[in-house]
Amino acid sequence: MEQRCPALRGATLFVNPLFSGERPLYVPGAVLFIAGQKHAEQQAEMAWRAIRNLPPQIQHRHLRHEILCGSPAMFELLSTKSRVEGRRDRQRGVELAELALSSVEGSARVLGKTFQDLHDLALARLGNALRLAGDYAGADRAFQRAEASRESPQAKRDPRVEADFCFLKGSLRLFQRRYDESLSLLAKEW
Repeated sequence: MEQRCPALRGATLFVNPLFSGERPLYVPGAVLFIAGQKHAEQQAEMAWRAIRNLPPQIQHRHLRHEILCGSPAMFELLSTKSRVEGRRDRQRGVELAELALSSVEGSARVLGKTFQDLHDLALARLGNALRLAGDYAGADRAFQRAEASRESPQAKRDPRVEADFCFLKGSLRLFQRRYDESLSLLAKEW
């Protein structure tokens, strides 16, 4: 039994919610079959093509509520697009980073224990996009949100996420000319 994703005009997708095995995953409104990471990346690209020309508020809705659009592969795709497109258009980089955050929030049920790390990483990458756009106050708020959740007792604190977080926040502190804090964060990363 397969159900179709309305956001993708009836397309059937297969995603890999972080190594859940090769068995059907039953989610309300859809039946997903877990496939390899490469397949998940292809499906994320297909989902993005289907929603990329929609208005931003509708994109956010799809990413938060459509299990097929909210996945780790979609998060990585949007994060990469944020960095690449953000070089040419800083505001577009921020928009894509916000969409990446929405994709993580949309996949909370699927991600389980890894949700918090990906959510914190999405906030850090949003903070970085805001930094590049010159919104240092917005960047600080994004990093504060990520730090607050990273200090919770349930935080898994994946070392790769921690390193990325320290590097990105250290970059913000460098641009704010807060050199001691920047050095401290960058030294923590290494």
